[in-house]
Amino acid sequence: QEGAAVVALHLLEEAVHTMFTDYFPKVEKLEKPNTPNPYQELMEWFLTEGNFELSDELPDAVYQKKLDSIKPLQKIIDTYQPDFPKSDTYFLKEFLLWGLVSYKKLSKNRFTTGYQFNDVYGDFIRKL
Repeated sequence: QEGAAVVALHLLEEAVHTMFTDYFPKVEKLEKPNTPNPYQELMEWFLTEGNFELSDELPDAVYQKKLDSIKPLQKIIDTYQPDFPKSDTYFLKEFLLWGLVSYKKLSKNRFTTGYQFNDVYGDFIRKL
């Protein structure tokens, strides 16, 4: 049996996966060479910078500053959701991260007080 928190998290992940393409371009399973990928710059950020941690209890200002440190997130939002309410931008940035996890472009690991997002390949190599 799974606990209520595990079931709730699974439902949240499924909802993000289902709704992701309502807001952002479809994530292709197979990418063609020399074809523009709307998420390429973000994937390169994770390759270069490594992991990104979001604690559950961050004050809003710190939470926003951390998400703002990933510049490609805002570029994607400006391109595909330019009319999205500015007051919900940080929700959309985190939604974008969770969505890319659901499509296996990023990995997400739970730690005691939050989540860590990683490049999928870097995460795989670290686990070897």
